[in-house]
Amino acid sequence: MEKLTFEEIMNQVKNDFESVSEFAHEGYDYITVPNDFMPELDTDYESRKQRRLEYQKTLPIGEVKTVDQHGGEGEGEDWHIVYHFVNHDVYVRVDGWYQSYHGTEFDGWEACSEVRPKQRMVTFYE
Repeated sequence: MEKLTFEEIMNQVKNDFESVSEFAHEGYDYITVPNDFMPELDTDYESRKQRRLEYQKTLPIGEVKTVDQHGGEGEGEDWHIVYHFVNHDVYVRVDGWYQSYHGTEFDGWEACSEVRPKQRMVTFYE
């Protein structure tokens, strides 16, 4: 599989999802899997999850993992999620804001940006 750039991945994401909200909230974990990958009799959650992962690997995007998520009820108004496109070593962060009476909002596809993992030393006073 050829490695895709952030821009190429975002083009594919825009083809796979109708909105940034759908991508942010559902991601590839909930992408519709054809029947040949998920027979109707397959009702066990773990089995369905495994078949979804197998199907993901057939897509140009490959395997996608959620590596970070913050925000929502009880966590303040800042909201984000970070997806790792494993086969391409690209991390995509989707930023939004949360309000209890309205849910999560996004500024269109501009809410998506490429990020990299970075470790920091933090000092706490307890």
